[in-house]
Amino acid sequence: MEVAIDNRKLALESAFDDFNRVSEGLTSAYDQLENRVDTLQKELAETKNEKFHQLVEKEKLADRLSILLRTLPVGIVVLDDYGTIIENNEIADNLIGTNLNGVAWKKIAKKYLVAGYSGNSEVCLKNGNRISLKIESQQRSEGKVIIINDVTAEFSYHESINRKERLESLGNMVASLAHQVRTPLSAAFLYVSSLEKRIGKQELSFQLVENVKHCLHSLEETVNDMLSFAKGEWQLNDVISVEQLISNIRNDIKHEFGKNLIEINASISTDNPKASINYIAFWGALKNVIHNAIQASEFDAKVLIEIKTEGKEVVFSVHDKGKGISDELKQKIFEPFFTTKAGGTGLGLAVVKSIVEAHRGTVEIKDEYPQGVCIDIRVPKSLEFSPISSSSKQKIQDS
Repeated sequence: MEVAIDNRKLALESAFDDFNRVSEGLTSAYDQLENRVDTLQKELAETKNEKFHQLVEKEKLADRLSILLRTLPVGIVVLDDYGTIIENNEIADNLIGTNLNGVAWKKIAKKYLVAGYSGNSEVCLKNGNRISLKIESQQRSEGKVIIINDVTAEFSYHESINRKERLESLGNMVASLAHQVRTPLSAAFLYVSSLEKRIGKQELSFQLVENVKHCLHSLEETVNDMLSFAKGEWQLNDVISVEQLISNIRNDIKHEFGKNLIEINASISTDNPKASINYIAFWGALKNVIHNAIQASEFDAKVLIEIKTEGKEVVFSVHDKGKGISDELKQKIFEPFFTTKAGGTGLGLAVVKSIVEAHRGTVEIKDEYPQGVCIDIRVPKSLEFSPISSSSKQKIQDS
C-alpha cells in the first residue's frame, strides 16, 4: 500500500516538474515574443516615421516643382505614354494660345503649328509667333517632357539687324547710283531747255518737249528719293510759326498741284504755336503724301488736307478718296522698297517716315472705308521762333 502511494507521489512530482519546465519554457517564449513584438513595434514606428518624413520631403519637392513649373520663363508640357498632355504650366497655354491639358499633343501640333513641324525645332505658330521646342524622353516611362521657349523677339531682333545691314549696304549703293544719274540728268534738262527755246510754241514739238520734261522730272524725283533715303538725317534749322507754315504750304500746293485738286482746312490755336522743322525736307515729305493721295483718289475727287494743333503737336492729315487699305498693307507700307504701284520705287513713304521721325514726330496711316485713306503726320510744337529764310524755301525738292 505504501509502495503504491510512493509511486503515485513520484509520478505526481514528475508531472509537476514537467509542468514547471513547460511553464518556464512558455514564460521564456512569451518573454521572447514580447521582446520581439516590442522590437517589431519600434521598427514599425521607425519605418512609419521614415516613410512620413519621406512623404513630407516628397510633398515639399512636389511643391517646389510646382512653383518652378509656374515661375519658369518657358512653357513646360508633360505627355503620358500615349502622347496626351497630363500637365503643363500657364506659360505653355499662353504661348500656344489654348488650354492644353488633356489634349493629345499631335492635335495641338496639327492645329497650332505651321506645316512641316517635326520634333525638336524652331517653329512658327499659325498666329505668327515663333517658338523653339525641345522634347526630352522620361527615363522610367514612355512619356515625354516638351520645353517651349518664345523666340519671337529674338528672331525679330536678328531679322532687324540683318535688315539694317542690308539697307545700309543698299543705301550706299543707292546714293552712288543716284549721284551717277544726277549728272546726265542735269545735262538732259539743259538740252531740253535749250530745245524748248528754239522750237518756241509749235504745238506738236512743244508737247513732245513737255513730255520729255515730265519724264525727266519723274526721274529727278526718283533720284531725290534715293538720296533722301540714303542720307537719313536732316538738320531742323527752321523754326516757323504754324500760321506761316500753313501759308507756305498753301502757296506751294497751289504752285505744285493747282487749286482744283486740293482742299485745305486749317484750325490752329490762338497762341499761334511754332514748329522746329527742316522746311525743304518736311515739304518734300508732305508733297510725297499728297502725290500718293491724288494717285489713289478717283477721277476729279479732291484731296482734303487738314492742319490743326492738338495739345503739344501740330497735326497734318491728308485724306484721299481711294479704295482704302488692308491691315496687311498697313504693316508694310512704310518699309523701304515696298510698293503696290507699277514702276514705283517703294521709297516714297519710307522717306516720309524717315523725315517725320527726324522731326521727332510720327506718321500713321488709317483706313477710312468706304471713303479712302488718311495719313496723319504729327510733329511737336517749338517754344522758339525765327522766321524761315526765303532762300530755304526756294530750294524745295521732292524727297
